[in-house]
Amino acid sequence: MKNINLETPLMSTILVSVLSLFFIIACDKGSNADQTKLETDATINSQKQNPADSIDVCSLLSKSEVEQVAGKPVLEPESEQMANLFTCTYGDPEYPGVTIVVGLSVFIASNSADATEILETARKNAASVEAVGNLGEDAFWDKIIRTLWIVNGKYEIGIEAASDAGGFDTARKLAVKVLERLP
Repeated sequence: MKNINLETPLMSTILVSVLSLFFIIACDKGSNADQTKLETDATINSQKQNPADSIDVCSLLSKSEVEQVAGKPVLEPESEQMANLFTCTYGDPEYPGVTIVVGLSVFIASNSADATEILETARKNAASVEAVGNLGEDAFWDKIIRTLWIVNGKYEIGIEAASDAGGFDTARKLAVKVLERLP
């Protein structure tokens, strides 16, 4: 797997969300430094991946499906992973390594409450939010970073779609496919 490119808006937002969750968990435990360290270590250890908490995120959307829905060609999908965060990007062949046509992220939380908390953190950090119905348990569109955020059970899903690839409409159509294919 490749190193994570934190320069994309999707990856930056996801990283902020994940770090915020860890910060909330750590701060919520009290001020005893030793106890907090033990509990933080336990949280990190409990979130270490096991086979049941792994996903081949690029298998959720084929290259041809993305091209068909986005209405433009894309590069072969590239996957990345950091702890329980799995991403797949479909780059623009005109600007390889620079522009993403569609980006998909799936964070596997310990439970649905944690996934919902991550979604709420992303919503609070978003500058311009539009509520979205009939997708998962909760969803919203971040108009600035062109990302559709969805929570469904223990999964927090982000689908970024470039404006010239259909933006929200593309993200929503792809989200339906992703939700059908999640384990």
